[in-house]
Amino acid sequence: MNKYGNKYGYQSPNLTELLFNRIQRGSEEIEWQDNSWHNDLCDSMHFTITEEVGVHEYVEIFLPNSVVDDEDKEEFNTFFVTNEQQDSLLTTTDVDEVIVFVNEYITTKQNLKK
Repeated sequence: MNKYGNKYGYQSPNLTELLFNRIQRGSEEIEWQDNSWHNDLCDSMHFTITEEVGVHEYVEIFLPNSVVDDEDKEEFNTFFVTNEQQDSLLTTTDVDEVIVFVNEYITTKQNLKK
């Protein structure tokens, strides 16, 4: 149970749990953390790539909070993947595309550190 009394997420706990588990299964080597926050529009998950002195590299996935897209109602059906500089790395509605992208992105970043 997280600090909001849910197993996952805050904005849409059931959808977040479903998506979190799907992404976690698709990236078994990566230990994702739920870093949803109560004042964000949608829930999110986070993976720290490296945390050295003065360097904190990570990737973050903002999860859809709805199956429809209605900005006026703050409902989004799109995944947004960002890095530590909040650069937009990927925007998609396809969870499989997210899984492939983050696996490749994290592997590439980790290999550059070697």
